[in-house]
Amino acid sequence: MTATHLPGDEAFFGEWLAHGATGERDLERSRALATALGHDTTAGAGRRVIVIGSKGKGTAVATLARTLDAAGAVVGTVTSPPFRSNRERLRLGGTSITPSAYADLAAEVAAAVDRLPAPTAGYLSPSGAYLVAGDHALGRTADVVVLEEGLGGRSDEISLFSAELVVVTPVFEEHVGTIGTSVAEIAEDLLAVVDDATRLVVTAPQRPEVEDLIRSRAGAVGAEVRVVAEARPDLATSLNAISAGLGVAAGTALAARLGLTAPPVTGPLVLPGRDSVHVRHGTTWVVDAPVDPVGVAAARAAAEARLGPPALTLACFPDRKPVEECFAALDGLEVWPVVIPDSYLGFRRTPSPHRLDAALLEEAGRAGSVLCVGTVSFVAEVLEHLDVDCDRWW
Repeated sequence: MTATHLPGDEAFFGEWLAHGATGERDLERSRALATALGHDTTAGAGRRVIVIGSKGKGTAVATLARTLDAAGAVVGTVTSPPFRSNRERLRLGGTSITPSAYADLAAEVAAAVDRLPAPTAGYLSPSGAYLVAGDHALGRTADVVVLEEGLGGRSDEISLFSAELVVVTPVFEEHVGTIGTSVAEIAEDLLAVVDDATRLVVTAPQRPEVEDLIRSRAGAVGAEVRVVAEARPDLATSLNAISAGLGVAAGTALAARLGLTAPPVTGPLVLPGRDSVHVRHGTTWVVDAPVDPVGVAAARAAAEARLGPPALTLACFPDRKPVEECFAALDGLEVWPVVIPDSYLGFRRTPSPHRLDAALLEEAGRAGSVLCVGTVSFVAEVLEHLDVDCDRWW
């Protein structure tokens, strides 16, 4: 966990902490948790949205939720990972649930986990536990619940749910080697969430092979496909602008299906860690969380368009990502390669590493302008150091 520890976190992380180093997640444990909570993950598909893709999912969820909120709907969202608190994973109306609501839900989850048989095939993953518990809890009061996939479709706990609306952000190589060996294999895994309940798939423009797979999968279940190419740089910058436009379009479509009218949405939204800008003691920090060369290059271009070349760049790419290519996208800049001590992430491929701690961030803060790019664990530490409010999207 990189987020600040909260009472109740152990209900979601207990099995992962006990078995994560040696075992694998078991989707059936999440299904069993849903049963123990008395929750049907396939019911209510008309009040649920699933968001999948390689980049911009969080932005799409936020803009979709904002659009529905403006139309008068009560919207719950389940996203991952968080930055400063695991409460950020679960929101109502764009705001993290309260500490007391989180504690109550954690107690309910802990009691349900206690009723499960001991794990044998694998552990209950934290992301699966949050998806199940979030859909269960938020669905009690929300008109619509929006779920973001954690890592994949068929291979992720998101596959336990059904939704009439599926949103697909840009799909590319970010998860090669994890959920597929090619973009086509990644897309096939993600698109397993499109099932017989799906009536509409709203997608960003995709590579031809990905769009063909989307149309084929949607056609097999009789779902309509809409391609949305409008970017919304007023709501989000860099690569996320297309996902912002996608979220607005999907929210507008769902509002119409619910008999609501979505007024125009203006921004920007407050999306820390997604090409966000923070000024502290005369230094401007630009913070983004890309871990692939395309995203790193886009973050660099956005920062340079705003500030000119940053005086200093802090970059943190774990071994399971294309480390060399990500650093190559920063060629010509003053870069401090950063590693996170005592992390489950490996950093053996990081050249001339700097240890992430308060002293390093204090020193960086004297540079005048700082670009921070890399894994969410790193970005979370930066946002914590800068004391950025991560609880509200609008």
